[in-house]
Amino acid sequence: MDPRQSWRMSHSGSDNSSWFRGLIALLILGLWWTSCEAEFDLAADTDVGESADSGEPEVAALTDSERELYELINAYRVENGLPEVPLSYSLTMVARAHVDDLNDHSSEIVIPGECNLHSWSDHGPWTGCCYDPDHTQAACMWNKPSELTNYNGEGFEISYWTSGSAFPEAALNSWRGSPGHNAVILNEGTWSVPWLAMGVGIDGNYAHVWFGRFPDPDDFP
Repeated sequence: MDPRQSWRMSHSGSDNSSWFRGLIALLILGLWWTSCEAEFDLAADTDVGESADSGEPEVAALTDSERELYELINAYRVENGLPEVPLSYSLTMVARAHVDDLNDHSSEIVIPGECNLHSWSDHGPWTGCCYDPDHTQAACMWNKPSELTNYNGEGFEISYWTSGSAFPEAALNSWRGSPGHNAVILNEGTWSVPWLAMGVGIDGNYAHVWFGRFPDPDDFP
């Protein structure tokens, strides 16, 4: 055999072997990189999911009773051809404050025939008042959102009391049975201007719902 032919054959086999080993190495590297990309994508999806979950606090921030009351009122509005009212953080804070105030100090501020459920005590960071049947202290109610929160518009309240525990359905049924309160909920008569914010509070013996004609500048934290 020609030595030059022998040299070509021996080096051709060596080249084939080197090429094959290189191919195997590339395949292994490709599999490793694909695995890394999959792990990276999974971690990215998890981070996005956790961030998205934390971005929906509004309804979850309510107690079960508050959420039920809020949803019942909106369902009642929808039944009557009206849009749902957006949940307001500021008005909910006012409603809760008034619920707590009346649960703690009602004996001081609610006087039959003189001071009704829209009255406030002097035991908080607000202006106390006796809300009488002639509505001479109406501004005491209207101004509460701006006194206690960043909400700049006036607020309008409907209130419910029971000697036992206040429940959402009972509160709504009571308001539906009262023409004045029903008109507030359904934007009827003098209340025809649409509501753009609603806050709810219910606990103990009381339930308060506040409505506003302007959007709330603040969100639930």
